[in-house]
Order: sequence, then structure tokens, then C-alpha cells
Amino acid sequence: MKALLEALKGAKNVVILPHKSADGDALASSAALGKLLETYAIPYTIYTEEPPREDLLFLGDGFTVYEGEESAFDTAVAVDCGDIFRLGNRAPLFENARAKLVIDHHATNDGFGDIAVIDPSSAATAELVAALFEEAGISYEKAATILYTGLVTDTGGFRYSNTTAKTHRLAAKLLEAGAESAKVCHAVFEQNSIEKIRLEAAVMGAMTLTHDGRTALAAVSEDMLRSFGATDEDTSNLSGLLRTVRGVETGVLLREKDGEIKISMRTNQYIDAAAFCKTLGGGGHARAAGATVSGTLSEWQEKIIEKLGETYGRHR
Repeated sequence: MKALLEALKGAKNVVILPHKSADGDALASSAALGKLLETYAIPYTIYTEEPPREDLLFLGDGFTVYEGEESAFDTAVAVDCGDIFRLGNRAPLFENARAKLVIDHHATNDGFGDIAVIDPSSAATAELVAALFEEAGISYEKAATILYTGLVTDTGGFRYSNTTAKTHRLAAKLLEAGAESAKVCHAVFEQNSIEKIRLEAAVMGAMTLTHDGRTALAAVSEDMLRSFGATDEDTSNLSGLLRTVRGVETGVLLREKDGEIKISMRTNQYIDAAAFCKTLGGGGHARAAGATVSGTLSEWQEKIIEKLGETYGRHR
């Protein structure tokens, strides 16, 4: 942590790069890191691959969608990225920087960049950014709500198994520093579009239960999204919703996007989602992971069912 902080303090112009399809932790950790840099009057830009999700717009307008600008930065920070491929079109910004820094909590991160702080025991990358504030001796006050957002979103409101005593202790410190808990939870958990509600109803109605009820699997085609007037953002919690069916160990959502199939997996107790998705070229966490593959929805429905059957067989 100290080496990362020293590298940041020595920077002249920083680009902060959350992973593509940035979630609450990626955006919040990036925004909080920006607040830390402001303390040192260091210029920075947060480049995202896409516009922030609507439920996260309260984090502010400090995000810029990258459109191929040939900007030169002496320091780049990959935030919440399990590997460099999660940077998408922005990877050259990272590769061309003089100092390449990484701050992440994915167990599948094998390490990239010059200085990397990777801690899979942290519930969210926001925990690591908060530790950076501690290392710098900087108050959480200006970033309390932002950091709290990272904790809340990556722990599912402190419901997921990645939540630890350390997570709750940090949450308490952030609340004491002024974090607006009700505001965050209302924005990320209690605001849904009618299009999303109708899509969720259709997906749950059409899900397939396999492996004696241990797997809940559903597919969303691009045509299906269009028919409901829904967006890709509206699918973000569907695999988690599938996992809530009583008796289900693994919830899997397959969604068709730009000629590829995006696999989102959530598990409850004993299937390692990160290990499973790593075999498909993806990664993530033990209880939440994903991958992007080539093929058709029907083809991958069959493959996932077959591969999960083999995985369950090893856990008898």
C-alpha cells in the first residue's frame, strides 16, 4: 500500500480506469481515488468504457466515457480489474503510462502492472481504497458516501458471504464520517424501471431448473431486451435473483450481446464461481463471477448444464 501511495504522490497526470461494465464498487473506488488525488492537487481523469449505470449517477459527474482520445498520462491506475482485458478499449492508456498501478480484490487476478495491491480477502476494492486513505492519513469525510457505495454494492447490502468484521468496521467509520446510508441503499436497491421489472418477471417465468433443482438457468436474447424496452443494465442482478430460488446452489444468466454470450454466475455455498468461469476465460469471485464466450444461447445453455453437472459430481 505504501509503494502505491508513493507512486500516486509522485504522479503528474493520472488516468483512473475501472473495469468495463463498471459496477458500484468499480465506479465508487475510482471516484474515491480521485478524491484522494485532489488532496494532493494531482490532475486526474476517470475514463469509463460506458456511461455509468443510472442507479449510480448520484456518485457524481466525474466520469468520462472514453472515445479513443489520445491523451498522455504518466500514471495509470486499473481499479477493480481482474486482468488487463477488463479494461477493454482503454487498455492502451494503461500500457502506455510510465507508471502502471493496480488496486483490486479479485482472487483470479494473477498480477499485472508495475505496482499491484491485490487482496481477495477484502469484500470490495473500496476497502483497499479506504486503506489508502488510512495510509495517507487523509480523512474519509469527502469520500465517505462514495466508499460506502462500494461496500454496499459488492456485498449486496452486507448479505453476501464476502462480508467480514473488517467490512462492518469500515462501514461504521464511514457512517461516522458522514456516509449517507439511506441515500445509497435507496438508489441502488429500491429504484427499478418498469422495463426492468417486466424483464425480470419474464426471465424468472422462463427459467430452467436442472440438476435436481440445484441450478436455475435463464437466457436473455437481444430481441428479448428490445421487446421489453429494457437495456443491458437491466440484466445486472438477474443471476443473483435466480440464485434466490429455494434449493438452488447456482444461478446462471446467459445474455446475448454484440454477437457474443455473456455468462453471469452466482453461487450460494460450495460451487466456486470464479474457478468455474476461469475455465471459460473469465473470472471473478467465489460466489460471483462471469465470462464472455463465442457461440449461441442454446449452445451455451447445453454446455453450462453439462459442465455444472460435472462440477456437482465432484462435490458429492
